[in-house]
Formats: sequence, C-alpha cells, structure tokens
Amino acid sequence: MPSFEEIQYYFSAVWRTMTGHPEALNNLNTDADGFWRSFYAILISLPPMLIGWVEIAARLTDGDETALRLINTVKLATIDMIVWLLPLLIIGFLSRSLGLERRFSTYVVATNWATALFAWIYAPLSFLNLLQPDLSPVFAGIGFGLFLATLALSYRLTRAALQRPHSFAAPFFISVILGSIMLTIILQGLTGLIPAS
Repeated sequence: MPSFEEIQYYFSAVWRTMTGHPEALNNLNTDADGFWRSFYAILISLPPMLIGWVEIAARLTDGDETALRLINTVKLATIDMIVWLLPLLIIGFLSRSLGLERRFSTYVVATNWATALFAWIYAPLSFLNLLQPDLSPVFAGIGFGLFLATLALSYRLTRAALQRPHSFAAPFFISVILGSIMLTIILQGLTGLIPAS
C-alpha cells in the first residue's frame, strides 16, 4: 500500500499535468511495478466513493429500508468497479492495433491516480447531499459543473499520457467516456437500479 506521502506525490503529478504542466507526468512510476501499484488507487478511492454510493442508495429508497439500501450500495459499488476496470482492459487488448502499446502503462497509471483524485474531490459534495437531501437540486447543478470540469481536466491528462495530437486524442477520449456512460446505463438496468419501462 502506498504511503500517504507517495499518494500525495501521485495526486500532485496528475493534478499538475491536468492544469497545464504535462512534464509532471514524468514523475509517475510507469514501469511494471508502478503499473500494478497504481491499482491501489481503487482502495484509496473507496472511502469517498462509499459516501457517493450511500448517498445515491438513499435517494433510490425513500423509506427506512436498510436492507434495500445496503443491496443498492453493493450494486453501485460493483458497477463503478466494472466501469473503472473494463475500459482499461479493452484498451489494453486494443493497444497494439491503436499504436498505444508504448503509452498504455502511462495511460493506466495516470488514469488510475486521476480517478482516485476525482473521487476525493467529489466527496464533499456527496456528503453534503447526504446530509441535506432537500438541497439536492442545488447540489446537482454544482455536480454537473464539476463533471464538466473533470472532463476537461481528464482530456488534458489523456492527451499528455498518450502523447498524441488532438485528432487522435479527442476521438479516443470521447469513445472512452461515451462507452463508460453506456456501460453504466446497461449495468444499472441489469441490476434493477433503473426501473424497467
């Protein structure tokens, strides 16, 4: 498990990359050890993501149905883990045909640590939404703005990690985002989180 100082170091590297300093990406460990070590980002993300899962599960169940809330929380956690890992797996299989085999490790390491950073950035909003559900429309607006900001930052990180021009990075990034959204919707339907019409 990475130390607190190491986590701060990785968060700082991806944040600086996303805010206009692509050279900061060189501070990430992208060899085989750094590649597998970056998946500790999932464990580091669990506390803030748990807040989000609990908050969404509470909105899905109006009453005091503790068992149902727990089940929905587990479903949400499972979906998020699949949506985190499956796209990386698919990109890994396609990396040679896409000409990304030399940049795949960098992309995965950067994406993992950025996802963990975003989870902690979103945590206060999810916590406030859990405490003040009556203000959910306000928090939804803030959340949408934050979502757009993270999209812009993620694109910068993706382009820096891939070292490709906009003509390649933009379609790649859009495909990953739309694919992840579609995967989330499909899994929510399969697990019953979205009521069947």
